Amino acid sequence: MRRFVIDLLIRLYPRGFRRTYGREMAQFFELQRQEDRYRSDFGGCRFWAELTLDVLRDAGLQRLRAVASLLDRRSAEIEPVTAAPRPTHPTNRGHVMEPVFQDLRYALRSLRMNLAWTSMAIVTLALGIGATAAMFSVVHNVLLRPLPFDEPDKLYAVSGTNRESSQIYSSVSFPSYEIYRENQQGLESLEAYGRLSMTFNFEERAESLHGALVTAGLFRALGVSPARGRGFQPEEDHPGSNAVVILSHRLWQQRFGGDPEIVGQRFSLEEEPYTIVGVMPGDFAFPDTHAEFWLPMRIAPRTESTFYLRMLGRLRDGVTESELAARFEAMELEMPTGSPGETHTTALEARSLHESIVGQVKPRLLIFLTAVAAVLAIACINVVNLLLGRIVGRERELALRAALGAGRLRLVRQLVCESLLLSAAAGAVGAGLAWVLVRALKIFGSRSLPRLEEVGVDTTAWIFTFALACLVGLVVGLVPALRASRPDLNSSLGEGGRGNAGGARHTRLRHGLIVSQIAVTLVLLVSALVLLRTFVEILEAESGFDAENVLMVETELPGARYEDPERRRTFFEAVLERLAAFPGVRSAAVASSHPFTYRSNRLVTVDGYLPAAGERLVVRSFAVGPGYFSTMGAELRAGRVFDTSDGDLSMIVNETFARRYFADGNPIGRYVRVGQQEMTREVVGVIADVRQFNLGSEPDAVIYLPYSPTVWPYDMTLLIRTEAAPLGLAATVRGVIAEVDRGVPIHRLQTVEDYLWSSLEAPRLQAMLLGAFGLAALLLSMIGLYAVMAYWVSNRTPELGIRMAIGADRGRILRHVISRGLGLTFLGLAIGSLAAVPAARWLAASMPQLAGVDARIYILALAGLAAAAFLATYLPAKRASKLDPVTALHRE
Repeated sequence: MRRFVIDLLIRLYPRGFRRTYGREMAQFFELQRQEDRYRSDFGGCRFWAELTLDVLRDAGLQRLRAVASLLDRRSAEIEPVTAAPRPTHPTNRGHVMEPVFQDLRYALRSLRMNLAWTSMAIVTLALGIGATAAMFSVVHNVLLRPLPFDEPDKLYAVSGTNRESSQIYSSVSFPSYEIYRENQQGLESLEAYGRLSMTFNFEERAESLHGALVTAGLFRALGVSPARGRGFQPEEDHPGSNAVVILSHRLWQQRFGGDPEIVGQRFSLEEEPYTIVGVMPGDFAFPDTHAEFWLPMRIAPRTESTFYLRMLGRLRDGVTESELAARFEAMELEMPTGSPGETHTTALEARSLHESIVGQVKPRLLIFLTAVAAVLAIACINVVNLLLGRIVGRERELALRAALGAGRLRLVRQLVCESLLLSAAAGAVGAGLAWVLVRALKIFGSRSLPRLEEVGVDTTAWIFTFALACLVGLVVGLVPALRASRPDLNSSLGEGGRGNAGGARHTRLRHGLIVSQIAVTLVLLVSALVLLRTFVEILEAESGFDAENVLMVETELPGARYEDPERRRTFFEAVLERLAAFPGVRSAAVASSHPFTYRSNRLVTVDGYLPAAGERLVVRSFAVGPGYFSTMGAELRAGRVFDTSDGDLSMIVNETFARRYFADGNPIGRYVRVGQQEMTREVVGVIADVRQFNLGSEPDAVIYLPYSPTVWPYDMTLLIRTEAAPLGLAATVRGVIAEVDRGVPIHRLQTVEDYLWSSLEAPRLQAMLLGAFGLAALLLSMIGLYAVMAYWVSNRTPELGIRMAIGADRGRILRHVISRGLGLTFLGLAIGSLAAVPAARWLAASMPQLAGVDARIYILALAGLAAAAFLATYLPAKRASKLDPVTALHRE
């Protein structure tokens, strides 16, 4: 009956096709029916259903092809003798490609017949391809893509270098910039820029926007022109010139509705009328993506002690980078230090603008790219193992094809076609996954990676994903195909042959692949644990203040209406008085900046401290009002805090300052001269160290000065400690500020806890990425180990049945299987341990802020990987221990 049905199905094919391939097809169908997946209760029904559908579809195609061929022959017979002969190369090409098409059709049918296996292979490869494509997109756009300026390789970030102390000054004062500009050699021009925030007075409300002060030639140096209007003129850099502004494309669209007649219009900026002279292109972002407007240097402070400008130059034609470095090295300029009458010898130093922007993140991105490449390698190894197991199950089929005349090349091509189809499907899924990962990275890493706004899955990324999928398909398919292209015909086609010989031949390769997977996974886990430990140490670091239930509000007073210091004092006192009267407010204070920022660096002279040769005592300084330390929860170590009676003759220092500059560590009652002031200040208190810059750095020497409107004039931060959730008072705070002066904008309104968490974005992103790669590697490795052990148990079922029949109990079988799996695991752990040590050292060298690597990290990684491997091995071992000896021997 079975043979009759098969012959009936074969009769659906054209007569010529049946004569050529009918006998081989019948043998192949019979061989397929004997596969393990059709041995269950409903396996026979499944086999006949799938076979019938495949034959109906394929037979229909063959008959259509036969009819088309017949029509071609008949049309050729009735052609006139004078007709030009048809070219034969398309037909020849069709004959050449026909076997390839047959292999692809057969591969597609074969993969579809085992959807569970196919889905597992596609998902495994898609995970590796998608993660690699996403990281490639980031690396390509951040590190490899040139900056979006004209001849970006000629743009250099220029800084000053102190010859005596080798200190690099990335920011300079305006007078210093003018000296550098007049004396530089090798650059077409030396331009300057500085970030600033100003209040735009729109019709509905005042709003603070981020912008930049730029010299008139900066846009020309970048090779960028406004999309509308003109750039700045050189005379507009001088004080007293016309008040002009250039808008960003985003600000023009959002606030001015894309008005085509925007050039020449006037609007209020800091309550001063400005004329709009241009609008920049939509893709222009400099010095960062937050810049909404640009102003010329007419309002730039000209003092020597205000360091706020960065310098940029374009290399002159005919001058090489080495020649520029040599010219700068030969320079020696006497530059002002910021203190009256003091100078130091300084020279210029040039660094590629691209390198200055992305140089700090380059080691991190290369580490992540290496990690994701390791994940891809593990995914490929998994699929190779799956293909090897599948090929062993098909060894009798391959032997039959070889016996019927299929050459080794035909067998290899057939198997590689299957792997290419798998990788093509995985590439399509991986491309979608890459898009999702890039979007997520832009959300979670927006402030820790430069140029991230330019990252996207673009044409280059699609081409890379396609090429990577093809390469992966060849790699994962070629190795198993070469191993299976020389089948043993005697053992495979013999009576009862089930491919056991082939399975034994592939066992060593599969085990070696599993060992390499585990080794690579251990290296990734150790690296991920190092980053995770660093992040945890940063979180547990003593900040020096209590961030819970503290709301910070950044404001900036319009300069035109608040030039009088008394008005500034009155504004902040009125706001603090109203806030303190609200229920739920415990205390409120004003400061020049909030935690993890600082107003400025100050040059100090300490009474009784003798600086070393070339040493300059530069410390961080903050202006704080009464109640600041209690509001922030900072601990007083000695002396007292400021009160309303303190004037310009008192100061408070932190513990680091006291230890560094006072031999006995007791600065109370001692005197310090600050900046250009001839008067000295008395130290009245010592406050506990506050990690003011970030939690991952050591505390710096800090001085706190009593708030004085004449010194800290306009932009200040309000700090409010509340009884409950601080954001519940957000509307109240906005209302109080608007009640005092509706024209005062709010830059930021955020809890200190949220700001603290956002400041940890970079270490958090590092730990998340490498941790995700480590977990993905662990999961893939354990799946691979489980698959290998499950196949080994299935292939050794008769042997295990014999062991149980001659007296082996279930516990011995369980231990036998587990010991084999753990043996592979321990071998992989031993190899991985040797590789993890240099990998951890490379990681520490690339990222110096990382925590140290100690034995606890290795022990944790080894224990976690061993436990996961035990679980992956235990499941097949448990199934093996429950075998029925009679059933196992009957299978043999």
